Amino acid sequence: MTLIIATSQADAAYLVTDTANYQEDGTVCGLHSKITVLPGVAGAITYEGLSHPENVAKMAGALNIRTPRDLVRNLGTLAVELHAWTTHWNPNESRPEVLLCAIVHDPEIGPSAWIAHSGGALDRPGLSMGVPRRVAGYWNFGDPSVALGRKIVMNDPASFDVERDGIMLAEAARAGPWDDGPGHFVGGCVEITTVGPKGITTRQIQKWKDRIGHRIKP
Repeated sequence: MTLIIATSQADAAYLVTDTANYQEDGTVCGLHSKITVLPGVAGAITYEGLSHPENVAKMAGALNIRTPRDLVRNLGTLAVELHAWTTHWNPNESRPEVLLCAIVHDPEIGPSAWIAHSGGALDRPGLSMGVPRRVAGYWNFGDPSVALGRKIVMNDPASFDVERDGIMLAEAARAGPWDDGPGHFVGGCVEITTVGPKGITTRQIQKWKDRIGHRIKP
C-alpha cells in the first residue's frame, strides 16, 4: 500500500510517498519512485494499487492531459482506466482498485491537491467512482491528528510541517500491517515532491534498510 500524504500550503503543493513494491505475501519486489510527472504539466501523480509510473504516464498521454486543469478534470477517468487495465492484465488480482492522488499548480488559482478512485469492491468513504475531489490534506492511513497526537490542519504550515510531520506519519504507516495482511507495506525510502510556481522537485527525506526479496521489518 503506497504511502500517500498530500496537501497544499502557501504557493506550493506537496506529495509524500514511499518507494516499496511488494508481492501479496509482503515480500519486497522493487524499490522505485511512485511519482509520475507529465511533460509540460505543473503537476505530479501518485497511486495506490497495482500500477507503475510508466502506466500512469502512458494512459495520461492517451487522455491528452496537457495542463494542470486537464489533469484535475481527467483524474477520475485516469483512475477508472488504470483499474480496467489491472483487471484485464491481472484478472486474479484480489485488489484491482486504484486510487490516484495529484498535486498541481495553476498560475491563476495556485496550488491544490486532489484524489480520485476507480470504484470497485474496496470502499472509499467520501469518494464517488471517477469523480475527483479536492482535499486540503490527505493521509491514506487514517486521521493524521490521531497518529501525531495533536490536532493539526494539514494546509496550515504553522500546524503541519510537511517534511518533519510527513516523516512521522510515514513511520506510523510503516509500523502497522495493512488490513491484517501478512506484512508491512511502507518501505524503501520516503520522497517529498513539491509543485510550485518555479517547477517540480522530488527529493528523499527518509531511508530504511529494506531489501528486495525480503519482507519489510519496521
